Amino acid sequence: MHYDNAGNTLPEEPDEPLILPSAFKHGVSENDILHAWRMARGPVDVNYHRDPPTYMYVGPGVSGAVWYEIGTASRAGYDQELIV
Repeated sequence: MHYDNAGNTLPEEPDEPLILPSAFKHGVSENDILHAWRMARGPVDVNYHRDPPTYMYVGPGVSGAVWYEIGTASRAGYDQELIV
């Protein structure tokens, strides 16, 4: 796992999202977060009150037994999607 100066997890691949520290606050592993993002269904919700909007997806963790909500956003200055 690689981090930038702000503590954000840097993507291994160019098309992977940037995982912000807030995504880890519930104890979910990086592998589960990325697997859920890759296999996600949705968006199941969109918050249009934010600019730019944030999106909620659901996807399975690595085991397939647990599904996670994954929140994503786009922000100026970042080329990739952010998992928040």
